[in-house]
Amino acid sequence: MKLDVTREFKDLYGEAIQDVSKDDNGVTSKKPLTVRAVLISALVTSVQGTSIKAEEQVGRFILAHKVVSDDEIELSAEQVTNIKKWVAVRYAPMITGQICLLLEEKLDELIEGEQSEPGD
Repeated sequence: MKLDVTREFKDLYGEAIQDVSKDDNGVTSKKPLTVRAVLISALVTSVQGTSIKAEEQVGRFILAHKVVSDDEIELSAEQVTNIKKWVAVRYAPMITGQICLLLEEKLDELIEGEQSEPGD
């Protein structure tokens, strides 16, 4: 499947979720949270108490490099399954739900259904 990693996450009211960070000088910046940012975080960090084999770590690094390099990436079925697992370990339902539905190609369907008026 193809995945647009520039897509922004939205809250339940349709507003962009903000990624808030501080630079080395303590200056705070805000920008919309994207699929790219979530995937990079899930791919290059490990969760305390978990053990990841070297082979899996290399695969995650290679995939992270693709995510950084391209705005649209091609994912295998195995990568889709693994991304769902990795994101679920690091993120709350607001992000995990959206990434899972996006990877199942159901997120737009859900959003469009909410925007249509009853009886349309």
